[in-house]
Amino acid sequence: MEYSDIQLTDLPDEILLLIFKNLTNNQVLFSLLDVNRKLHNIASDPVFTEYLTLLIHSSNGIKTSIDNSMLDRFRRQILPNIHSKIKWLNLEPLSMEHILMAASYPNLYALTLFHIERETDLCLFSDCAFKNQITTVIIIINQNNSSKQISNLTSVVCDQILFMFMNLIRLKIQSSHEWYYQTIERLKFNHRCPTFSSSTLTELFVNVDVSDDLLYLLDGRFNQLHTLHVTVHFLDESSESIRKEKLINLKSFSLTCRLEVLFYDETLVPLLHRMSHLEKLFLNVCIERNIPDEPFIDGNNLMNNIINYIPTLDKFAFSIHSNIDHSNHLLQLPSNDDIQHTFKDFQEYQVVSYIHYLPESKMSQCHIYSYPYYMDSLYRLTNSFPGGLFEFVHKVYLFDEQPFEHEFFLRIAHAFPCLKTLLIDNDSSQKYKQDPQSNGNDQNFKIIKYPSLNVLILNCSHEDYLEQFLNSNKTCLLNQIKLDVDYTTLQTVTHNFTRTLTQINCKKITFIYDISKYNIPEHFYNYFPHIEEL
Repeated sequence: MEYSDIQLTDLPDEILLLIFKNLTNNQVLFSLLDVNRKLHNIASDPVFTEYLTLLIHSSNGIKTSIDNSMLDRFRRQILPNIHSKIKWLNLEPLSMEHILMAASYPNLYALTLFHIERETDLCLFSDCAFKNQITTVIIIINQNNSSKQISNLTSVVCDQILFMFMNLIRLKIQSSHEWYYQTIERLKFNHRCPTFSSSTLTELFVNVDVSDDLLYLLDGRFNQLHTLHVTVHFLDESSESIRKEKLINLKSFSLTCRLEVLFYDETLVPLLHRMSHLEKLFLNVCIERNIPDEPFIDGNNLMNNIINYIPTLDKFAFSIHSNIDHSNHLLQLPSNDDIQHTFKDFQEYQVVSYIHYLPESKMSQCHIYSYPYYMDSLYRLTNSFPGGLFEFVHKVYLFDEQPFEHEFFLRIAHAFPCLKTLLIDNDSSQKYKQDPQSNGNDQNFKIIKYPSLNVLILNCSHEDYLEQFLNSNKTCLLNQIKLDVDYTTLQTVTHNFTRTLTQINCKKITFIYDISKYNIPEHFYNYFPHIEEL
């Protein structure tokens, strides 16, 4: 066969588009714009110019500023060339001013702003010519601030954004460590009514601290609000009276509560009664039933307290735990068959339920959830969790007083193929640390793979669960992992960072939460080669 001198530019435009889609948009523009006419025209295609991310991922998965040479070329050549095609910009504070001053952006309508950690980070937008064009803003607040600073900053940022972007339709505020629920940033007004409002905002995605903070968002200041997705840290008994007026424009409401709901009948139920025009409702809550004669939340409760009050409801997805403390009472609790019977009239919902007993806490827990399950998280799953397939879930919280064995993690990996964040709260040692049929070694365990896992939180768990995930005879970690674990436990399981059996998975770890607090030996970085030296 004769040698054929085929160049990249000889390929059809359609093939080149498919190839270049494997690069980031800024890589395509930086490498191909102005190289020659053919490549320039392909790089100028809307698929590469409409949505532009002017930051990069570092080796530990954290987004950082693009380097100076790339920034300079974008500022001087690329942005002036494509400025009218840009519709969405993803920016961070260090390079933001250069990018905003490089060109006008007549068709820009959306911004994602990463690593916001000072209120002055947003001042650049106060005089931008395009600010009245902006209809979508996503804010990622830098989680390195203290809890107090984060809460205050979040409120200030919300105020600034709603003041500057007068035509805003969609606002989302979240944390750079959204995966870490204990320090997650949230709106916190400290019982002082906030001053911001908007007559254009229709979609809001936000984390708040307590019940009052949620009620402030629904007091009429966003009178066109159509969709509200809110995570409440603690849905307590409100100091504000529950307003009676209906939220007639609200069509979609999603509520996730991080901690137990202590006042379900007094706070949550009256709030939902105001939402009589909802079409979609998503609830992910754990409800504490404190009075002995308060039953588990079941189908009768949902029908009588929620569904009957929302005649327009078309889609209802839920995961609801209810806990009954019977430490001082002898209670006759319903069986799972009794719970299932209460859902006999739920013809449009398939509901799964199970009851789990926690002997140390003297607590019984009933978990009911709609299936198929459409939300992105499931909390407080125990050994009684029956499994299934949950393709939309990427955050899971496991909790039990009985140990989680290897077989349970096989069930979890199968049930959650898209699992990204896993938190384990269990201080009970595993009983079967070797395969029962392996004559005392763990080489016969079926190795578990987690195709999407990238965050593992084990700071409230027995060291056996760190062993479960680091031992390469039990688990194969496929992605870069952010790990939260007690440093002493990490030393123990890895034999002070020398153990061969855990080293393969440790090479996948790129971030260890709060590692800077400890005296790190020099060989630590050989064992964890992808963690940046402190």
